[in-house]
Amino acid sequence: MEGVFVIEVTIGRDGAVRDARVVASVPCGARLEDLGAKKGTPEAIKGDPRLAAAALEAVKAWQYEPVLKNGQPVEVKATVTFDFRLG
Repeated sequence: MEGVFVIEVTIGRDGAVRDARVVASVPCGARLEDLGAKKGTPEAIKGDPRLAAAALEAVKAWQYEPVLKNGQPVEVKATVTFDFRLG
């Protein structure tokens, strides 16, 4: 099992990850760029669902430093890419 998964997350004011979702995935050897404007649609999810679940589980456990704007913590959206490859 190999593939690339793009996860969109919301980082809360406390730095915790919320609302993580796979917006694009491809099996090994395919190119994410080929998905174009399809990101975020079911047609853009072509990778193995078991790897997608593992990527989501991992990113939900992460803790970030809060993002500050004008000295105050704010909620932000971010994109994380997981590249699963056998070594």
